[in-house]
Amino acid sequence: MHRSRPVTARPRRPSRPSRARAAVAATACLVVAVLGACSGATPSPERRVELTRYGAPVATWEATHDKAAGFESSYLPLVEPGKPYYHAVDTSEGDRVLWYGLQFARGTDVATARERVLAEFPPGAVVERQVDDAGDCALLFVRSREVAAVLGHGLVEVQLTTEGTGPFRPDDVSLALMSPPFEDERSDLVLDPFC
Repeated sequence: MHRSRPVTARPRRPSRPSRARAAVAATACLVVAVLGACSGATPSPERRVELTRYGAPVATWEATHDKAAGFESSYLPLVEPGKPYYHAVDTSEGDRVLWYGLQFARGTDVATARERVLAEFPPGAVVERQVDDAGDCALLFVRSREVAAVLGHGLVEVQLTTEGTGPFRPDDVSLALMSPPFEDERSDLVLDPFC
């Protein structure tokens, strides 16, 4: 009797798709994508950004900012002893925070103040115009799509001032006062500052 060895199946190497099969698969994916786009299906809506700083609902502001002890309307962090970063925050007028100041340490220059102002908005906010010769202050006009989507206008006026009396010094910005524009934003950004 003849003994044979058991037959074992050889493992098959995975086959590589041919170029023709890859081209057919790519074409099929393209057709599916085009049909999906042309089917009238609406794309998913963009995720709306929740405002937590400028334009935030008062409840959101209070939940995300800590009050500075000893101050009625100021919030942490402290820039210097006795000088809270968020100053004179108005949470009493309406349901959103639209008026407040950012206090800076002595020697803060305009470029740094501008960066900190832009950090109060969701990414994508831009300084649309900067006026450096507005008398006792400089002005920034910041525009944010996210603020516009929530408030109906996306323009914010920011007055940069130097502490004390005398002219504005761009190498020593002590306060950035943020507010809605004082006039209609269609006025080509020619607004009267009160500084």
